[in-house]
Amino acid sequence: MKSFATQLAKNASVQGLADDAIDFAQASGVVQRTMRNGEILKTSTHAPFTLYPSLFPASAYHLTRSIQNDIHLLYHKVSRDMEFLGEVLKSTIAADDFVSNLFEIAKLAQASNSTQKVEIGAYRSDYMIQQSYSKNASNAKLSTLPKQIEINTMSAALWGLFTHRMTSLHKYNLRNAGISCDKLNMPENGALDGIARVMVEGWKKYGNPKAMFVFMVFQDEMNIYDQRAIEYAMYEYDPAVRVQRKVFDDCISTTRTDQDGKLFIDEEEVAVVYFRTGYSPRHFPTPMHWEARKTIEMSLAIKSPSAAHQLVGCKKLQEVLARPGVLERFLEDKGTIEKLRSTFAEMHSLDMNDAGDTA
Repeated sequence: MKSFATQLAKNASVQGLADDAIDFAQASGVVQRTMRNGEILKTSTHAPFTLYPSLFPASAYHLTRSIQNDIHLLYHKVSRDMEFLGEVLKSTIAADDFVSNLFEIAKLAQASNSTQKVEIGAYRSDYMIQQSYSKNASNAKLSTLPKQIEINTMSAALWGLFTHRMTSLHKYNLRNAGISCDKLNMPENGALDGIARVMVEGWKKYGNPKAMFVFMVFQDEMNIYDQRAIEYAMYEYDPAVRVQRKVFDDCISTTRTDQDGKLFIDEEEVAVVYFRTGYSPRHFPTPMHWEARKTIEMSLAIKSPSAAHQLVGCKKLQEVLARPGVLERFLEDKGTIEKLRSTFAEMHSLDMNDAGDTA
């Protein structure tokens, strides 16, 4: 990053570079709805971006990529263990109605023999680099390790805006600044095509090509273009997929199941519900909203995420999974456990107990 900043600083018109970058961002779809005085408008502006990419050590990059399947498997297994989830989230469930309601819905769904067992997990793990020197004073070496600071299991965003489009934007900015990209190792990002493929294949798993794939959304969504990018990529993957956007507030009274457990919204059968809303207490202003969420969860429709998958995104899970001996409950391979543990950021409890006092 220092070399990029140094070279850009030599350019006579950094503002000119920024103006060109904004044009490129808007022309290539790195955009979002405009917000003014708390109101989301129909007009658009460029999404926030950096002028140049951040340097990330190749060893750390390859390590993070190599463990993603293991991370996904770990969190899926945790989502199946309601006893563990209940114990870890016990204090949160007691104090937070939102988490408590989700947990009760997840318990009901997992205890039922008639709910859909196929789920779609769309996770996004976020990492930062931790640098440290070895303790050997005579030959101290600097090590760089990626540390997972967050995992998003619910409504993970930016598949459409900040993946391949951001790579293209950064390459354009560097070339525009006179910096050659030929020797830069800038990996391609295929996340958008990947999530489109997964969503469509999940829709096919349901078994009825006439059933809808539903994006469950807000009335006013600032990040609509990120969602639309996924929708359009799904059509590119398979034009037969039937995608509809449904505003959660508008369909809580028209969401029902039939005698077989099939889900219907506005009298149309639903194959998949992809939640891009429902991750905050403000999204459930009435008991009817919670009833609709429970109806969806208890149906034969495929959820992304299920209530249990949503719960494992709680920050408390990250803290507990980083404790000694916990990973062994879910994973057997010692090498995998060591690799995962090496990427966990150290976290501390804020509970009103000795652990919280120590933190």
